[in-house]
Amino acid sequence: MKLVALHCLQRRFLIPSPLVGTIEQAAADADLVVEAVFENVEVKRDLFAQLDKIAPANAILATNTSAIPI
Repeated sequence: MKLVALHCLQRRFLIPSPLVGTIEQAAADADLVVEAVFENVEVKRDLFAQLDKIAPANAILATNTSAIPI
């Protein structure tokens, strides 16, 4: 199982070590993607739109939001 954790710093998406590279490289064959960007619904929506195009159809896309109702 490949797990990808996505974090955000100053609106630039970073993939933490040891997963170094682009979102495309990390999510292309991921089984589970967990985003941890800051609590901004537009940023999260944009990221999930990207992930929906990149990640495999059977990948689980998850969020760790605590302030945005889903």
